Amino acid sequence: MSKIRRVQLQQFQKHTIKTIDFDEGVTSIVGRTGAGKSSILRAIRWISLNKPQGNVLTKKGRKTAIARLRTERAEISRIKSDTVNSYRIGKEEYKSFGSKVPQDVEELIGLEEINFQQQHDPLFWISLTPGQLLKEINKINDMELMDIVLKRLKSRKRKSLSEISIRKESNDQLRQEIESLDKAIEMEHRILPIEDKLEQLQETNARLSALEKSVNRVRTLHKDTEDLRQAIRRPEWGHLKGQIDECVEVSQKIESLDQKISKIREMRTKVQRNRMKAKSLRRKFNRKIRRSACPICGRPPEKK
Repeated sequence: MSKIRRVQLQQFQKHTIKTIDFDEGVTSIVGRTGAGKSSILRAIRWISLNKPQGNVLTKKGRKTAIARLRTERAEISRIKSDTVNSYRIGKEEYKSFGSKVPQDVEELIGLEEINFQQQHDPLFWISLTPGQLLKEINKINDMELMDIVLKRLKSRKRKSLSEISIRKESNDQLRQEIESLDKAIEMEHRILPIEDKLEQLQETNARLSALEKSVNRVRTLHKDTEDLRQAIRRPEWGHLKGQIDECVEVSQKIESLDQKISKIREMRTKVQRNRMKAKSLRRKFNRKIRRSACPICGRPPEKK
């Protein structure tokens, strides 16, 4: 904090033009009531903190208020009117700072709210609560920084615990998806042999269809043979007896073939049932695979 050497006021509250020089030690300002003693303190506060806002400090009937603060390092000016709102350090001008104080000005003056005790303010620190008093003492001893660090550490701790909880839930979900995917892969291993059997069943069905065609032809032949047997009982067909005997043998073979066909049909029925079961398992597996995706890369598992 720089030492204040001089304060100059121009069109500031009670003062048209006023200069106050400060001693090395303590400077006391004495005057009658309403002479503008508090205005000097307000001017220093206005330059240091940019408070209050607006044109309330401009002398009545005037348009521009100016306050200058001379320190051991530089001269700082604060100018406010309807059209001008600026700070100056020497010849360098600062604008567009809003309700804050330019950083260069803060560094030169080094005053804060705690440095000002106005006429109607409560007694310094006496009216504060224990918590507020501790906070003010921490500011003086630079302990406020430690409080800020502790608050940030607590905040980071809460965020870290929250992230750990989220990661844990994500890991549990990932574990469940992996278990589900393992079951799907196991199901696929079970389905593959069934698919091989399905292919064999399809080949058997093709053979069975061909055999049925042969059986139908044999049945037609058997019917023709029966008709012929009835016909040869007539005397005029006696010379065909040898051929008829051969036809009887063929008929017996056909009956034997019919029995085999019946067994084949039973086999075919079982094959069709197994085929339907295999298709059902394949549909369930496909639905499982479509719903599942690799928890790491997000892609569905490769089909084998």
